[in-house]
Amino acid sequence: MISEDLEIDLLPSLNVDSINVYNENKKQPLTQHPIRVSTKIKRGRPPKSKKKASTSQSTEERKSDESPDIIMIGSSKAKMAKANTIMKKIKKKFTSAKKHKKQVSEGIKKVQKQLKVTTDKTQSKFQSVILSFKKFLKELKENMSRALDEGDKILKEIE
Repeated sequence: MISEDLEIDLLPSLNVDSINVYNENKKQPLTQHPIRVSTKIKRGRPPKSKKKASTSQSTEERKSDESPDIIMIGSSKAKMAKANTIMKKIKKKFTSAKKHKKQVSEGIKKVQKQLKVTTDKTQSKFQSVILSFKKFLKELKENMSRALDEGDKILKEIE
């Protein structure tokens, strides 16, 4: 398409009567210039409006949005990037501490399992020793009672 500039005279031509009215009121006549209206057709995208950060935002409001340890005065991309890197480092330290704590607890659980297995083995061994000792005592008691019975028989024979 062809773009054109058109001049359109929006004011009527000056009347002599209107000039006389101005002179009567002791006012200077207005020089009226013709108004030019452009009817150019522009192609392409309209320019994007840049979003400006609101500088009227108080620091208290910003404190509630962000970490209480980081106070932002003004808002720029560099400050936000620095705050983000600080927050990432803090988060990394916390996650590494959590992982370390988890590994320690898992290690403790493994040791406890091994101790439980060994305690179970020692308990079973101890119980088997106790059972064999009880069996030994029972047999000893029976042997002693037999020996006493035989001793009584021998004494009766001697008498």
